[in-house]
Parts: sequence; C-alpha cells; structure tokens
Amino acid sequence: MNMFGRVFIAGILGLLVLLTWIALSNGIFGFYSRLAMMEVEEEAKIHGLLNGYIPDPGVYVINPEPVEGAFPTTEPVYEIRYSGIGHGDAGRMLVIQLVLVFLASVLAAGMFMHNRQGSQASYLKRVSFFLLLGAYTAIAADLGQAGIGKYTLRTALLFGGQTLLGWALVGLVLAAWLRPDKSLS
Repeated sequence: MNMFGRVFIAGILGLLVLLTWIALSNGIFGFYSRLAMMEVEEEAKIHGLLNGYIPDPGVYVINPEPVEGAFPTTEPVYEIRYSGIGHGDAGRMLVIQLVLVFLASVLAAGMFMHNRQGSQASYLKRVSFFLLLGAYTAIAADLGQAGIGKYTLRTALLFGGQTLLGWALVGLVLAAWLRPDKSLS
C-alpha cells in the first residue's frame, strides 16, 4: 500500500480510537460533564436574564465593581461564552467535530510518515511520537484554558491528562499500523 493509503487508513484508525476514548471517558464515565458543566441554581431565570443582556455571539467577561479605581482581588471574575448556536445545531457540530478529529489523525500520521527515520524506528519510539503530539496539544490547548474567567488549574490539568491519554491510545494503534516498511530497509 502506498504512503497516502497508509496515512488515510491511519486517520480512520485514529478517529475510531479517539471516538472510543471520548465515548468512554465522557459518555460513560461523565468526565467532561463533571468538570465543565456545573449546575447553577435557578438556571431558567439566569438563562432568561442572559438572553436579555447577551444577544450576540462572543466571549463576555464580567468583572466585579471596581473599588477605589481597582478591582477587588478577592471577588470572582466570570466568563460567559455564547457561540450563537444551540441544541438544534448538535448534529451539524458532531459532523464538524468528526471531520476535525479525522484531520488531526491524518495530519499526525502524515507528519510521522514524512519523517522516514521516525517511521522506521522501534514500536516504542513510534508510540512516543504520538505521545509527544498529545503532550503538545495538552499544553497548547488544554492548559491554556486555566486562568481568570476560565477553568481552574486542576480542571485544565485533568483535561490535559485526558488529551494526553487519548493521544497515547492513538499512538499505540497507529504505531502498530504504521510499522516499518520492509521494502525501505
């Protein structure tokens, strides 16, 4: 099979592995919903209030009232994100997410195969390539979500760990699929 075919199939395998991981960690074990979907008392009342004040998509930061020209250091800062879409868009968003996960897997496999030395390495070295991609993603995407008006550092670290573990699973599968090509030896 040529390199393009191997990379395309690796993309499909990566998609299947990540979907399985997401379904297990979030769908069955509720990982994401426990960390990122906190309940609010009187949700319907607050939803109605937000509808009146936040009509347009965007990210809104709500600071405490300044005292003597400075924000109080002990008061919380809130961030409200409104993407402009609702539950009716879930099907379309699922398709977009599937395409993005597939493209990420194809990109990772393509980068791996482009590096001939890496693609000829031992199984553990091939797995470590994908583990490093997962670490990069966890640091760049997940850990950057900690801070004022965002997730707590603990939550961002847990999301980073979930991302890293997902890419470790992808690495275990793709490193087996993208094994050294005997004809290149």
